[in-house]
Parts: sequence; C-alpha cells; structure tokens
Amino acid sequence: MTKQQIIDRIMKVKALADRGVAGERIAAQQLLETLMKKYKIDEADLNIEKTDFYIIDAGDFFFRELFNQLYRVKFGLNRPVWNVEKMPKKTKREWAGLGFGDETANVAIECTKSEFIEVKTLFEIYRRDLKEQWQTFIYAYFYKNNLLAPSDPDKEYSDDYEERALKAVLMSQFIDKKEVHKMIEQ
Repeated sequence: MTKQQIIDRIMKVKALADRGVAGERIAAQQLLETLMKKYKIDEADLNIEKTDFYIIDAGDFFFRELFNQLYRVKFGLNRPVWNVEKMPKKTKREWAGLGFGDETANVAIECTKSEFIEVKTLFEIYRRDLKEQWQTFIYAYFYKNNLLAPSDPDKEYSDDYEERALKAVLMSQFIDKKEVHKMIEQ
C-alpha cells in the first residue's frame, strides 16, 4: 500500500471518529490512533492535499515544450506530463466527453489543486511573454535574411516599436543567414 493509500484509509477512519455516534466514534478513534502509530502518520500528514489529474490546453508543440520545461523545473523529472491520449486514468472518449477532444493539443498532469493553480498561472504568464519574445525573434530572422517587406507609411506603430526593432536588429547578429543561392547551385 502506498503512503497516499494509507493516508486515504486513515482519513476515512478519522471522518468516522469525528462524526460517528457513541460507540462507533470511540471505536473509530481507537482504530485511528492504532493506524497512525502503526504507519507512523501524524496530524500534519493528514493535511496533505490529494492529487488528481488536471488538463492544460498547452496548444501546439512550441507551447507544449514550454509547459514541459516549466513543469519539470517546478516539480522535477519524476512527475510525468502526458498527452491526453496517453493518460492512464481516462480513455480518449472520456476526455472528449469532458470537452478535451483534441488530445494532441492538451496535456495532463497529476498534482494537487494548489499545484495546478500555480503551474497554470505560471504557464499563462510565460506563454504570453514567449509570444512577445517570439515576435521579436521573427522580426530578427526576417531582418537577417532580407525578408522584411517595406513598412507602411500610413501605419501607426506602438510606443515600444523602436525598442523592439532595436532588440531584433541586435538579436539578428546571432542568427545564421540562410544562403539560398548556395543551396540552389549545389
């Protein structure tokens, strides 16, 4: 029996000891004390949150990779991230019934509710930031490879446009230029 299974069993006995009546309550309290001594479980162990499976819409491969990295940095390598289609708990049909039909765009994790809220919040923050950084990289790539279309003189640019353009130009120095003509000659 795993520690979580032991705690679950003890929690059931504790509930009976807390809410039972007369002799039932006394017997449950005695059993509770016996089980806690036997398995070396204290009150702090009984306050452990239960884990469950949670789904995060990670999006395409690019953002799934971000999520995988974030999750592993936060919780280590021993806690797996599953594509929904490879989930051990539910079938594809069950997940589809819950509204997660595109199993390739969703990942599942097993954690506590508070851990889920934390990792989901962090993921949303980093996803937004990565989208912004990605736009700068794309501009740098286009600049390096002479793929920028002429600017529209009538277009109004955001306040941070010049700063982003400067970052992109500096970033482009570290991007390899694609030599298309050399590839065609070969």
